[in-house]
Amino acid sequence: PAAAVKQTPPLELLQRRAPKLSGDGRAPIRVQGDEKELEWADSGSGDVFGALYSSGVLWQLEAAGYRYLFVSDAANGGATLDGRILTWFAASGAPAALEVAPRVRGFDEREAHAVRRKLGWRLLLREAAQAAAGEEGACADCRAHRYLSTGSLWLHVPSLAQRLEECGGRLPLPVRRRRAPVDPRRPYTKRSLELRTEAADVVGVIDGALPL
Repeated sequence: PAAAVKQTPPLELLQRRAPKLSGDGRAPIRVQGDEKELEWADSGSGDVFGALYSSGVLWQLEAAGYRYLFVSDAANGGATLDGRILTWFAASGAPAALEVAPRVRGFDEREAHAVRRKLGWRLLLREAAQAAAGEEGACADCRAHRYLSTGSLWLHVPSLAQRLEECGGRLPLPVRRRRAPVDPRRPYTKRSLELRTEAADVVGVIDGALPL
């Protein structure tokens, strides 16, 4: 990190990939021929934190005087860098904040929604697939759990750097499993197992994170 601090923060940051796994998750997929790229998958937006840490970019940002980061998933086409939200976030003193929106009944039952953990009252996200047996109906109840994650995050750079240092550069984000065709251009080909993390889950591993 000391060497990285002397450099100007880059305009682009390349995240890492993860190998696609066989159906039982025991071995990486092997593709014959010239399409070796099909052996790899997007590791999810949660990899941004490890990439910021291991590349030294996080330290460059901190050394250059940047105190706040706005991070949004590419799937959120409506993400906006709103100065009013930045003003609120800076005044809040929170280490992180997640923009949420009302869930719509009939459309958003399976989307990740915001909940509070009973022990410690920490904010976290939960998807339908994470519901315990017998609780699927309660999880899908848009009246009980009213807000979904938009994927837009506000982060306090020094707080993020401290938390990453505590975790050795790897935040304990929950890992999500996804089964998809090895070749997305051919939906009926062999399916693989992809392991992903989501950036929005950072609110569940940093004390004091707020919903907005």
